[in-house]
Amino acid sequence: MTKEIIHVPPTDGFDIVYAQGPFDQGLASLREEKVSLWSAEELARLRVQLGAAHPVSQRWSWVAENFNYVTDAEADILIALAAQNPIIKDPARAVQAHREGREVYLTDTVFRELRDLASPDPDMARQTGVYRLTRDNVRAEIPATALDEYGPTRFLLGAQAKPYGKFLQESGIQTVHFYTVGVDYIRNPKHEGQTLGRALWVSDLLNRSSLYGNFNDLHYVYGRVGGVRPHAREAGALEARVER
Repeated sequence: MTKEIIHVPPTDGFDIVYAQGPFDQGLASLREEKVSLWSAEELARLRVQLGAAHPVSQRWSWVAENFNYVTDAEADILIALAAQNPIIKDPARAVQAHREGREVYLTDTVFRELRDLASPDPDMARQTGVYRLTRDNVRAEIPATALDEYGPTRFLLGAQAKPYGKFLQESGIQTVHFYTVGVDYIRNPKHEGQTLGRALWVSDLLNRSSLYGNFNDLHYVYGRVGGVRPHAREAGALEARVER
């Protein structure tokens, strides 16, 4: 496990804390620093604030949201914010499942809770914590200028959807890839009656800030999580501290 703390200049007054390793260990490392895993919206805000050349824009990271794949005929996707994310609630179980080559299946109780909270309206879903994405509305790419118009990205990025889209366009990124688990895999009889949970990964700008809701490698030793905490220090240049 590697931990890195980047001190943002005092005019901004916060630290960016990174931890690299399996997802559950990374979350534990963040907790040691009294930091919560950032959301996609928070990560987008930091990139807009600190610029395309800053490490926060040049690195990929897991974020606090996740995708939950319903295996019925409709194969809808329930996208959950941090408070409703079942993987964050039991990260060790999720990591162990991926380590053993298994899916992270939701319990019936958790699935029903997410289903009952889910809304197809992104603004309403920001209030309930769960957005329902229908399969006929899944897009492989979203224009950067339309992040605030496409339901899933409007839900994930919140108030940052429009400024982040402008930032990406100014950084030479015209479209954002949006990856989901294929419908044929979801409808495979081996998953019948189950709901699959996958964490959300946001790539760096080199990879066009792609959104990956299809990865099943939470055990990956080069996985990365990040978060933010306030700090107070003397004026000075950007610094970094790395712990192994």
